Amino acid sequence: TIKEFMISDEAKALYDKVTALLVDYYALDAEMLKDGSSTNVAMSIYTQQRDVKEMAPAYETVYAAFEDLMEYNVAQGDDTQHSLQAATNVLVILIIAVVIAAIAVSMAIGNRIAKGIADPLAELQNRLKTFTQGDIYSEFPAAKSQDEVADMVDEVKLMAEKLQLIIGDM
Repeated sequence: TIKEFMISDEAKALYDKVTALLVDYYALDAEMLKDGSSTNVAMSIYTQQRDVKEMAPAYETVYAAFEDLMEYNVAQGDDTQHSLQAATNVLVILIIAVVIAAIAVSMAIGNRIAKGIADPLAELQNRLKTFTQGDIYSEFPAAKSQDEVADMVDEVKLMAEKLQLIIGDM
């Protein structure tokens, strides 16, 4: 039944009210049908009068109870929708914060990597400028990493050592 899927006690109580009113309404309806199907004219008139006095108000009562149940369910649905919207907003903000943090961290890592490449290259560039001006005996900057920049520094040092030997032999 529908009641099995209802969570709140208030919804179950409203459902029970509708069910009880419907049971009474159907009993009254069966009684009216039985009495109204008579060939007795007086009984038919009496049943028609009862229909107006009893069935119509019973129907209105059942209808009002159904409305109460539906309004309650709509209100619960609206509350759930508001809760889900709030959760969605929080999650969107959280995702945006994570994306911003990821961008900031990746920029910091990228800057650190770039600095790790640019600084040794700048030191090597400055030393090569003095090297081209004839200073073949000053030390070359030491490479702090084990990458392509360190390989380049090692090759330039080797070239300078060989030049020193060639010039020393002259």
